[in-house]
Amino acid sequence: MDQLKTKNINVAKIREIRLSKGITQAFVARKMGYKYTSVYVTKAQTL
Repeated sequence: MDQLKTKNINVAKIREIRLSKGITQAFVARKMGYKYTSVYVTKAQTL
């Protein structure tokens, strides 16, 4: 069975870029297809 290759995600850098562009977590959650933005926010905080 093949192992999934994972990359380290620099969450702080992504957050910095998102904030510099004025993009909210709610906007990202909607674009990703989440019906309720709190689900995305909770998952993002656990990364």
